[in-house]
Amino acid sequence: KALLQLGYPIRHLLDKTVLARLARKAGLDSPPSQTFPSGVGLEAAASRLDYPLVVKPVVRDRRPFRADSPADLQRATDISGEVMVQPFLSDSIRTVGGVMWHGEIVAAVHQRWQRIWPVPCGQASYAVTRPSDEELEKRISALLGDYNGIFNVQLIGPYLLDVHTRPYGTQSLALAAGVNPVGVWCDLLAGKEVVRGDAREGVAYRWLAGDLRHLRWALATKKLTPGQAIGAFRPHLGTAHGTESLLDPGPLLARVRYHFDGLRHTSHTEAPVAEAVEESVLEVVR
Repeated sequence: KALLQLGYPIRHLLDKTVLARLARKAGLDSPPSQTFPSGVGLEAAASRLDYPLVVKPVVRDRRPFRADSPADLQRATDISGEVMVQPFLSDSIRTVGGVMWHGEIVAAVHQRWQRIWPVPCGQASYAVTRPSDEELEKRISALLGDYNGIFNVQLIGPYLLDVHTRPYGTQSLALAAGVNPVGVWCDLLAGKEVVRGDAREGVAYRWLAGDLRHLRWALATKKLTPGQAIGAFRPHLGTAHGTESLLDPGPLLARVRYHFDGLRHTSHTEAPVAEAVEESVLEVVR
């Protein structure tokens, strides 16, 4: 949104209705969608919709949320702009992030989210880099067109979900996997020659505060047994982290204290979306 205020020509990539049309031209599918002029207009149509569904502003200014019934749509009434609803999809989110320059991807990081927080509509708390997909990258290049800069494309199953035209939350994973999108972008702006860079496969990322909360949710809702939790959440050498750092432990300790305070004072209830556990990895939902 800040880039829009600065006049950067990216609205066509941030407006989800326009993005869906561009995606079809580029060979990418978008989830079936309905658009309403405002949150109030959406609530008025609540009885005609199929549930569960995901509610999101057409131009994002807040996190999407899941609605399981017409009553849940009251959360959307303060959205003054256009609102989009899509079927709730249960699948792993995958992303392609990197740098576009004059119609080509010059740095790429493919990853899959294995856990998220908050559930069911959140961001990556645990993710792993995946092999490059040349055909997918061709379609993303066609979608982004003449955009130059850092990007992050989110997909779920066969569908395109979103495009972010800014540095994104898992930059530390890109660095750990051998790609520096911010550095590449700065070099290109400085007129330096840049060699195409791809991330190594199998590098993991953990947002510790979010993953601890996901663990608390998974145990409280019995989606993980204690043994499965130990397997899924054990430390792995070489894992990239978010803002947590042993060199500056103050924020980390504050988050851990906050987490355990919540354990003592929060009563646990069954989450509205319960996903099966397979091989100690929760199926990610959005």
